[in-house]
Amino acid sequence: MRIASDMSFLGSVIQDKEYPLLDIGIAVNQFCLQATDLGLGTCIIGWFDEKAIKKILHIDKDKRVPLLISVGYTEASIKTKIRKPIEKMSSWNGY
Repeated sequence: MRIASDMSFLGSVIQDKEYPLLDIGIAVNQFCLQATDLGLGTCIIGWFDEKAIKKILHIDKDKRVPLLISVGYTEASIKTKIRKPIEKMSSWNGY
């Protein structure tokens, strides 16, 4: 079965990965998409002073803070997205 062989390949690609970080990435993506849908802007921050953040937010020293997300209303106007038609980006049974 074709699907089974594709799934086994996927398993080999994601072995040795830190699954909690993958889950966090998926959750952050959904959070930011929902915030955008509500008219909010987001910024995912991965480079920050973790020790200072833990102190400010009263987080235990043994806990990790993998990232921060700033959320708010933007003063800048949001650009209208111009998307290519699906026919220009994909093809079926051809190259």
